[in-house]
Amino acid sequence: MKFFSAAFLFVALCYVFSACRKDNPPAEPATNQTIFIADSKGGLYAFNAQTGATLWEKQIDHPVSEGFVVANGLLYMPTLDQTIQTYEVQTGNLKWEVKVDKANLSTNNIVLTNGILCISGIDYLVGLDATTGQKKWELTSLANDGMIYAQNGIIYIRSSAITAIEASTGTVKWRTTLKEFTESPFVIDHESLYVFSYASEPDPSSPFGFPKPYEQVTRLDLKTGNIKWSQRLAGTARTRLFASSPEHLFIRYRGSFEYRLISLAKEDGRLIWDIPEKPGFGWSSPFYSKSYLYMGAEDGGFYQMHEETGSFKKVFQSNEAFRTSPVIVNGMIYVGGRDQRLYAVEEATGQVKWSVPVKNDLFIVSPVVLDTKGKAYHYAESGMLD
Repeated sequence: MKFFSAAFLFVALCYVFSACRKDNPPAEPATNQTIFIADSKGGLYAFNAQTGATLWEKQIDHPVSEGFVVANGLLYMPTLDQTIQTYEVQTGNLKWEVKVDKANLSTNNIVLTNGILCISGIDYLVGLDATTGQKKWELTSLANDGMIYAQNGIIYIRSSAITAIEASTGTVKWRTTLKEFTESPFVIDHESLYVFSYASEPDPSSPFGFPKPYEQVTRLDLKTGNIKWSQRLAGTARTRLFASSPEHLFIRYRGSFEYRLISLAKEDGRLIWDIPEKPGFGWSSPFYSKSYLYMGAEDGGFYQMHEETGSFKKVFQSNEAFRTSPVIVNGMIYVGGRDQRLYAVEEATGQVKWSVPVKNDLFIVSPVVLDTKGKAYHYAESGMLD
């Protein structure tokens, strides 16, 4: 009996030692994950992501303009009074705030990369120390629209050209001018930037000499700005880059009688499919997970769409429209609805695990989840944090 007890103890100790080795760390518990959300009238909330329990709640004088960034134990929030306010994620206490002149806070105008918080406004871009809020550099006369993106310490912005800027110094790395008029938002992955643009060309068939408009998507190399391919779109209007997956781009456009979705191959721009958009995805940006795009719709339904076929399936139904973008972390979908509730839904089953009420509509700011290792998960196309 003693022999078997000793053998069992030896095996147990070996298991514990193996689990604690650096190359085989123990599983990280998910019970302390936090989800942050802001409502339409300045309510700022932190909930336990597993239970929905309120961790803290604040009322801000001015609402959040569009979204916020969570990093380094801080929550960075642009508000409609043209300030950037920074709160401690554990307590909700204000740490510092900075007034931004000529801010354009109706678009995605705040990103954080390599310790630099970059903020854009009307014709300028400024880089702040993300810890202290002290200004590091400023660029002016960019003729930009305010929407900026970050990837590996580089800022990408649409002005009179597509411009790549070193976040640490404000130095321009490259600038690529397209003859077409480019639009935001971009789609960015680890190698490329994808941009939608529109232009016109002479139309010999027009009896009055009217030009012929066209729209296209262009892929640029992130490191050099060189064009990899351009793909013209036929019969499209009110077009925007809608989402992406590792291999595909998804484009939403207005057809002759309805809104439609297109899938293009990232590799070469070839058309994969073109289907009608039935539920109505006018506001939120989808989140990609495990071959599916997840998104809310105006009919109050929350849907998944298979990236290969474009087939839709309803995950669950709420009482009001969804106009925020979801985020998916560890098999859980988090999304805010216009019924003034934040939902946590199991990705595998579509079952609502919990939902919590907030004081006002959730239709501007999408949720951000902070895991136990300090990694933040933002909605897919925000570009706010890399």
